[in-house]
Amino acid sequence: MLEKSQNEKIDPPVAEILAELLAKLKEHELVENFQEIAATVENQPEIAQLEENIKTAQQEIVNFDHYEKPEAAARAKKQADEYTRTLNNLPQVQEYRVRLSDANDLLQGITTIIQEKMQENISQKIKNTNE
Repeated sequence: MLEKSQNEKIDPPVAEILAELLAKLKEHELVENFQEIAATVENQPEIAQLEENIKTAQQEIVNFDHYEKPEAAARAKKQADEYTRTLNNLPQVQEYRVRLSDANDLLQGITTIIQEKMQENISQKIKNTNE
């Protein structure tokens, strides 16, 4: 059963509908495309190394700033920017971002529809109660 919080459980009929929706989302082409490129990106040593280099350079910036070494901090920032540019220009990273955006748009659209339907349902119940 899906949980709303630690203390509240989602009603079984609602949980069943949510489980069905989640299953359909996992099978949707946009979500599958995103998962495919995400797996590819996660298994790229070049990407992992660039991410590690960026993280290290950012830590160096903080340390150099802390010890008031502005020239060293500027060099580390320049290096971090270069690693970031290299990472951002990789075709796999660009494709990852496009597919992530597509999947996010799908989920936002579904969320909006659910919110609108719930609001309509609540409004109708309030209207019926006031009559």
